[in-house]
Formats: sequence, structure tokens, C-alpha cells
Amino acid sequence: MAKNELIVPPVKGKGAYKIIDSEGICIGEMFHPDIRDYVIELINAHIPNETTLKSIENSENGIGLSEPFENVEEMIKDLEQDNE
Repeated sequence: MAKNELIVPPVKGKGAYKIIDSEGICIGEMFHPDIRDYVIELINAHIPNETTLKSIENSENGIGLSEPFENVEEMIKDLEQDNE
């Protein structure tokens, strides 16, 4: 992706315009040459990477989730078994 490429985040409930609006920037201002690069960086900062998107998808589908643990020792033991 090019540094100055404007893209819309694929995050549910958060479009580029909501992000821009949360910073107090109106739609007409977002293309102004003085703030365009800032707007692009702002939007791109809200886009999860592929690993995060896959983890979100997996958790929504119940993939890779473990049972609740009673204590930290149980959790560590489970993590260590996953790494063997």
C-alpha cells in the first residue's frame, strides 16, 4: 500500500468518515492538501492487520478458544501444552 493511499477501514461499525468526524474534521476538509496526509495516517491507523482480522474472525466462529481457567497456573499449563 502506498504511503498516501486513502483506504476505508473494513472494521464493523467504523467507517473512514466516523474516524475523521471523531477528530473534528469535516468531509470537505479531508481532501485539503494541508491535512490530507494526516487524514490518511489517521484512517490507516484504525485498520487492523491481517493477523488481527483473522483472529477476530476465528473468535467469532469459536475457533482457537479455550475453556475458562480457575487460576493462572491452569492457564500457563494449557499454554505450555499448546507449544509442545
